[in-house]
Amino acid sequence: MFVNDAEVTWDPSSQVGPETPLSNPWSHPFAVHVRDVTDNVLIEDSLVTIDFPPQQFYENAWNWGWWSIYLVILYEAPHIDQNVCFRLYTADQRQDHIQDYELITPPFDGNFPLLLSLFASNIGDLENSGSTVWLNDDTLGEVRGKDPTVPPTQGVQGHFYFEDGVAEGLNGDTANQSFHMHDAIAVINDLLIDESPINIKIHHTNISHGNYHPAFTLAYTPSCPVISTDAVPRSHAMCRGDTVQLSAAEGF
Repeated sequence: MFVNDAEVTWDPSSQVGPETPLSNPWSHPFAVHVRDVTDNVLIEDSLVTIDFPPQQFYENAWNWGWWSIYLVILYEAPHIDQNVCFRLYTADQRQDHIQDYELITPPFDGNFPLLLSLFASNIGDLENSGSTVWLNDDTLGEVRGKDPTVPPTQGVQGHFYFEDGVAEGLNGDTANQSFHMHDAIAVINDLLIDESPINIKIHHTNISHGNYHPAFTLAYTPSCPVISTDAVPRSHAMCRGDTVQLSAAEGF
């Protein structure tokens, strides 16, 4: 594919999770792929263009399947005063079974949103073709249908930006406390149980089928200060017999 005309190649080296089977005999195995495109994509203005041209399905058989792109942009700006932390989780469980994930609750500032976003590709619009999401045994909602950015008929992507402690949905997503249809972001502060792990379950509404849920994310304002990577030397070079004084930033 191409991002702002810079070529991005997907091949076995971009696979980040295990290849899992699907019970449907007409389906190929499922796996998640990720690329860091920071160094080869130039963004000169506010527009990012993604071009995913037709692929050669059968000449390169392993490359056959469904594809949908979820782009994450981390940025800095002079007017931003607060730090934001972002966690990206990719699927490592079978997509035709109930996916059951347990996450360590991040050290977030409860005065600001803890935002959950779901990337659920290839979900149709029929009533029995969606996916239900549970968080700590509470039903977060059902997602299905066409996301405004995914042609022609199917695919759900939780789009948002998080800046200075404010979470805002994009392209029809709303930063409330539930998922609904192609709205796949939710503020989950009130659904947490003290500091217990966050339990997320996802599955096709029709329990005998499977949908693809390649990734989900958490975005939040940290409760502890975030130090610059330049604040403390990350490595020291020395020869045999030399000594070095190690140090750490206060509070870490």
